[in-house]
Amino acid sequence: YELDYAKKLDKQQIDYEVEKFHIKYFDTQRKEFRCAIPDFYISSTNTIVEIKSNYTLDKQNMIDKFKTYKELGYNCKLICEHKEMVI
Repeated sequence: YELDYAKKLDKQQIDYEVEKFHIKYFDTQRKEFRCAIPDFYISSTNTIVEIKSNYTLDKQNMIDKFKTYKELGYNCKLICEHKEMVI
């Protein structure tokens, strides 16, 4: 899925970086701080993009990560099975 998304960005001539950040966030399920490594960062829109499959998607974990990303001033996007999801 990540490769497909990268190809889509390339086709649209959108600059991006892959796994650029390590972001500390609080995981409410494990009740501990963890480190997130977002899949893509698009600097032109200040957007972090996470790519998941139905198998790897943990909605609560995404909510926890996106809460921190937004607090840090980033826009966020979740792509699951090639479709954008709202978190």
